Amino acid sequence: MEKELSILIILLISLSVFCFPMLGIGLSGSPYIENSGSEGGLLGNVTIESDEGLEDFVEDKELPGDGTEENPYVLYNYTIDGTGDNYSVYLENTELHFVIKNSKIYNSSEACMKINNVSNFTFENSVVKNSTYGVEIESSDNVTIKSSSIYDLNSTGLNIESSERLDIRGAKIYNITENGLNIESSEDIIIENSSISENERGIYLQNGANNNTITNNNISNNNWGIRILESNNNLIHHNIFFENNIQAHDEGDNEWDDREVGGNYWSDYENRYEDANESENIGIWDTPYEIEVNNSDNNPLISPVGPPINVKAQPVRAEYVNITWDSPLYSIRYPVEEIHLYRGEEEDNLTFYERLNLTSQVFRDENVSEDKTYFYGLVASNEKYDSVMSEVQRAQPDTTSPEVQHYYLVDDRLFEKDDEVPINATILLTFSEEMKKDSVSISIEDEDGEDIKGDLYGEETEFYFEPYENLSYETTYHISVNGSDKASNWLESPYTWSFTTISDTGMVGGRIINEEGEPLENVRIYFDEENQAFTDSSGKFQIEVPSGNVTLEISKDGYQDKEIEIQVNQSEEKEIGDIILREQEDIVTRWFWPMALAGGGILLLGLIAFIISFYNWEEEEIPPDEDIYDIDYEDVYQEEFESWWDDENS
Repeated sequence: MEKELSILIILLISLSVFCFPMLGIGLSGSPYIENSGSEGGLLGNVTIESDEGLEDFVEDKELPGDGTEENPYVLYNYTIDGTGDNYSVYLENTELHFVIKNSKIYNSSEACMKINNVSNFTFENSVVKNSTYGVEIESSDNVTIKSSSIYDLNSTGLNIESSERLDIRGAKIYNITENGLNIESSEDIIIENSSISENERGIYLQNGANNNTITNNNISNNNWGIRILESNNNLIHHNIFFENNIQAHDEGDNEWDDREVGGNYWSDYENRYEDANESENIGIWDTPYEIEVNNSDNNPLISPVGPPINVKAQPVRAEYVNITWDSPLYSIRYPVEEIHLYRGEEEDNLTFYERLNLTSQVFRDENVSEDKTYFYGLVASNEKYDSVMSEVQRAQPDTTSPEVQHYYLVDDRLFEKDDEVPINATILLTFSEEMKKDSVSISIEDEDGEDIKGDLYGEETEFYFEPYENLSYETTYHISVNGSDKASNWLESPYTWSFTTISDTGMVGGRIINEEGEPLENVRIYFDEENQAFTDSSGKFQIEVPSGNVTLEISKDGYQDKEIEIQVNQSEEKEIGDIILREQEDIVTRWFWPMALAGGGILLLGLIAFIISFYNWEEEEIPPDEDIYDIDYEDVYQEEFESWWDDENS
């Protein structure tokens, strides 16, 4: 027996010497990595303190990648045992793109991973456990923790300080003595689609953790679901707060709903607000959920999964009802798996009718009768929750053809006449019921059969056709319209009509009178040879003139001619009132007083001249004869003297 036992012991020792090196474990028990290429194996604690150190590590372990965003370095499928040292992984001062994926990191005294002053690092689909801290991130940016589990820790699962632009997505953080996530002095952190449970505090924001987003998470069975101190402008919405001892505590200024789709789901809501009701069939309670100390979720969710939206139940003639919808706006943590259709003939009495195809978002209900009205509602379901019912839709099989009327629209003014249509008009079509938008068509041709191009737009019962260019003046156009209503009933026949545009002229009217106010007949009002008119016995006239500034000449024998300038708009009927003509005077009457005045003036001037001349003659003194001889004539010629003497004595 002793001999057999000795042989067995020797055999086991031999096997261990042979097998342990093959498994990558030395006889001393210390871990080492076999040169296994790009993935797999065991590692002791990893310390990288620069990009150069990272490159050396990559080269030594023959890891794939080149450190770029498109092709990062990847450490894949490793087990990293810290063997009780401070850190299993210590990464510092790096900017190269580096990924640790499908790995297990454990057994350190302070933190399984320490990330300090690092950019472009991703920790994906991996496990962290058995330490004081799980992952510590300080002074870092562009770090992603994705689809990883962090659990069984003595202090904090994920500790983030003085960092920004971090993504925590799809994480599972649980069974931690203090904080699942602790965020301090950090911004632009996204925590999304994660499960945070069975911790003292699920999420702890403190000391300037501002402008972060927490959405689509399951925060459950913690002592504190979320606690916020001295932190502001954080957005917290579409999370499940389920059976936390204290669901939420907020001493900052933060938003607890996204103001569009809703807030959060609170498992204790109905116990706290027994009289609350649903608001407008959108899966939101009408009473806010109060949050300590001075905050509230103003749009608390009735269920963690939202109802289908934009539900339509449209009958197609009397053949079937077409049900369409869009996906729910939210389904927290779990994807929507099914859409349930409820139907009834009374709005408040719907029963389950059909399980619908999730991806098609359309269902045809052919089990309908023309003489009945049906009501439909939809409910979304994921693996744990059902939504509230969507807004109930009414449908009644329809076999009636729609009708249509037309108008003309210019600057918000509506015209109905077909014979004086402005050249810049938009055609307005009004239908008797809601139409299929894509079915409505219009064609318009001028007198020469040329198509008029333009934009056709509108919806429901009103559609508009706007030509690309103004129409021509004094032209007849022919129009044809067709289309079907929502039940696919077409117009009984294409709707057709014709219209004529306005001319590029206006009408001017007035009355011609004399100075005594009496009407003048046969007064000529003239613009050009083609545009002239005469007054009737009452002195009235009408004349057609081109639009714009025009000058009219007014004349009548025996009266003074007159011109007037006016502004005339297209197709305007302008009334200019009374115009006075003055009589002409005959030639004698016309010139008597001017000639009389002129003659009188001439006579007066002659009389004045005569008086002045006479007065000067009487006053002139004639010198004595002897004075004549006193003149010195020494230099006077004989002929000049004789001439002078004759003049003096004549």
